[in-house]
Amino acid sequence: SDVCSSDLAQARKELQTSLYYQLISQAEGELLAQNVGRAEELLEECPQHLRGWEWNYLRRWRHGNSLSLEGHKRRVQCVAFSPVDSCLASSGDDGMVRLWDPATGKELRVLGKPAVWSVAFSPDGKRLAAGGSGPGGTVKVWDVASGQEIQTLEAPTTTSPWFVVFSPDGRRLAAAGHNLTITLWDLTSGQELFTLRGHTG
Repeated sequence: SDVCSSDLAQARKELQTSLYYQLISQAEGELLAQNVGRAEELLEECPQHLRGWEWNYLRRWRHGNSLSLEGHKRRVQCVAFSPVDSCLASSGDDGMVRLWDPATGKELRVLGKPAVWSVAFSPDGKRLAAGGSGPGGTVKVWDVASGQEIQTLEAPTTTSPWFVVFSPDGRRLAAAGHNLTITLWDLTSGQELFTLRGHTG
């Protein structure tokens, strides 16, 4: 009986979540079609306890409002959304990585690395990697929840890793540099797996 109740509660929760995302998708479609009234009705049907950043985003879009996130002291180079929650990362020439709540514009955390040019969330949203013009061509990996640096990956040359990306399973990280190479690391061991060469520009 307890098992059945638990299964039923889980099924009900999954159904509610699925219906919520259907409403969000429909509301976005109505906004794109300029049917603002219908979009508003759909957004109001969304259960309050499930309303996330996407709900707030569509509400602002409906009103034609935008939200400016201010904090970087120099040019912003890259932004990335977390794949699992309402968190946005930005990086820039001021050497900072900033984490934001995109629904409210509140700055959640500041992480440092010299002149960060790219940021990437792991598929589970728990880690954040950054590459840039730091000394020695390093890539930093942080724990998003705590803000603690958990890895420093050394590129094989002193060339700056301009772009970073996690593999779909989150076990590897690739970085592309302006020396026309791509370096791939195993994140469990921190070891460089290999460097890809072939680009000419």
